[in-house]
Amino acid sequence: MIDRIVLRSLPLFRLISAVFLVSCACSLQAQDRLLPAYRFARITTQNGLPSNEIRSNVVRDRRGFYWIGTLNGLARYDGRTCKVYRNIPGDPHSIPVNIVLWLHLDRRGLLWIGTYNTGLSIFDPATDRFVNIPPESTKCGWTSPSAIFCLHEDRSGNIWIGSEKEVILADLSQAANETSAEGVARLVRFRMMASGGFGTSVNCIDDWDEQSVLIASNGGLCIVDRTTGARKNLVLPATPGLNLDTT
Repeated sequence: MIDRIVLRSLPLFRLISAVFLVSCACSLQAQDRLLPAYRFARITTQNGLPSNEIRSNVVRDRRGFYWIGTLNGLARYDGRTCKVYRNIPGDPHSIPVNIVLWLHLDRRGLLWIGTYNTGLSIFDPATDRFVNIPPESTKCGWTSPSAIFCLHEDRSGNIWIGSEKEVILADLSQAANETSAEGVARLVRFRMMASGGFGTSVNCIDDWDEQSVLIASNGGLCIVDRTTGARKNLVLPATPGLNLDTT
């Protein structure tokens, strides 16, 4: 009797199974349409990368190119190969040094480059050349060469620069209508906002509120006033079981 019930139930079981499988397949197909498909590929010197030692972040410009800073030059990756930019001795419009530590694409589409011990560089895609602003220049807010570890564009369009021991503001209020790297470099004004107390480097800068930016460094977390440069340590709320000391 049991065998008959089992045998009679098999077609129904197969039908339910088939419906379930079709339902699952439709669900998976729907998920495939909703979820992005990622394909991972390794980019090395075999693809034209100037070095496998990458020290910067990676940014994508408006034309779809990816920019990668290495210890031996700046690379522009088009999905297949790399175009490499290196320092050319005697050429003032080449990148000032081959060691690139940070990249930032601003709202104009200009690429800001933080270098090792040679200050800032701004790449203009319209001219395919660099405008360099060395730290020794009189218009800069810092006088000694130092590595630039981070760049941040605030809500007003100004660029905050984090170096080894200093935070400098690149005030672009006078360059609001400029679109070229040369125009921006001509009108930018630098101002020292904070110095010392950052350990060995300023690692990250981000907006905190309308009046302040947040600074993350090897010396801890602090908040710097956008206008006065006044600095105070960040106080986080007490959390049971966690030590949230920011100094």
